[in-house]
Amino acid sequence: MGRVDFGVRRLDDWFAAIGRIRRAYRSAHRRRCRLFRPRRYTEKVQWRKLFDLDPRFAILSDKIAVREFIAQCVGADLLPPALWMGHDPDAVPLGTLERPFIVKGTHASGHTLRVHGADAIDAAVARDLFRYWLRHNHYALYDEPAYGFVKPGLIVERLLQRADGTPPIERKVWVFHGRAAFIQSVHVADGKTSHTAFHDREWRRQYFYMRTPPIAEDLPRPPQLDRIIDVAERLGAGFDHVRVDLYDTGDRIWTGEMTLYPYSGLVRFQPEGADILMGARWQIDRPLSRALKTIFRRRFEIRPPADKLTQRLTAIG
Repeated sequence: MGRVDFGVRRLDDWFAAIGRIRRAYRSAHRRRCRLFRPRRYTEKVQWRKLFDLDPRFAILSDKIAVREFIAQCVGADLLPPALWMGHDPDAVPLGTLERPFIVKGTHASGHTLRVHGADAIDAAVARDLFRYWLRHNHYALYDEPAYGFVKPGLIVERLLQRADGTPPIERKVWVFHGRAAFIQSVHVADGKTSHTAFHDREWRRQYFYMRTPPIAEDLPRPPQLDRIIDVAERLGAGFDHVRVDLYDTGDRIWTGEMTLYPYSGLVRFQPEGADILMGARWQIDRPLSRALKTIFRRRFEIRPPADKLTQRLTAIG
């Protein structure tokens, strides 16, 4: 009876997870999610959350472990210099870190604190913020299983800047089946997105957007576009889809993050047809049969690979 009971509980967990994801999708998009025969990009993100339980995703979702992955694929010189990493908010040496720097949560997205040269910083407030980050779990909040077994941590990196002291342009490269399809350029001012624009790999403007309306004027073709595409495709090789996030400081590019669930698939494309356009780039083979196989054979979780290399990667810090 024990094995039968375990199987029933596991299926109950699956039905609960599927229900949560369907409800979240309907709330965000005001339509039903075609989960088992996805067509739209945002539907395919939901399919991935549930049924693509690749152990490598746990490495890519850990901002500490992914650094070793990136170093092996494209070289450590592309990584932003790390000034400190660990798991204890009280151990972050805020008073002695060379400025400017940025503090990030290693187990989630959107957790950043930028500190410039002349900024006053209240260490107690900052450490309370870090503790709040460490309580945050994308697996629990958004059903993104790659984060489920990532140990919450913090990393301090040198704050990247252009020669004039302004923030770099973020180049988010959407790679499908090893080929860069779109580059999303994000301009940041005062820690907030000021404007964004999509281009294809030939730098032809694409007039769709997510969240932030696109900048009206044309953006110049980046001098390092070929390098940006090459790095993104080398990192995205072997995955059916990943977004590679780079920083363009004008004189060079940097990368330290890869995104598996962009916007958790819960942010609308504008216009809506872009969701289908993006989805067409991402081919998921046999989505129904693979989903059923996963439900009956797996738990809804992603654990890091058990080989010695990845054990070492996940133990850093």
